[in-house]
Amino acid sequence: MLLAYPCHVFAQSKESAHLLTDSLRSTSVQIDKIFIIGFKKTKEHIIRRELSIIDGQYLSRAELEEAIIADKRKLVNTSLFLSVDINVIELSEDKVDIIIRVSERWYFFPIPIFNLADRNLQNGG
Repeated sequence: MLLAYPCHVFAQSKESAHLLTDSLRSTSVQIDKIFIIGFKKTKEHIIRRELSIIDGQYLSRAELEEAIIADKRKLVNTSLFLSVDINVIELSEDKVDIIIRVSERWYFFPIPIFNLADRNLQNGG
């Protein structure tokens, strides 16, 4: 099935294109840096490959909020971390930093050690 929608195409002058980008820029923010804190065993590139946001990316504020929720869910679903917190720090009106704080799972297992309290079992009494 093929659907066609009628639409009008208008030519843009340089002034209207400039106004359009200025209005988009005020509603969008640039991700300046992404900081990841709290990992020791997990490599940073493993964490970054789960993220849909990257340094220098422009997103609207609504898209940024949705991306943060989705990325937090993705990081928790890897089962590498006990908790994941993602915070946004506004540097200016159109620039933000993102801080991702993770708490890694512990991968050691307790092994019981049995020692006899009385070494001399022959002289029972």
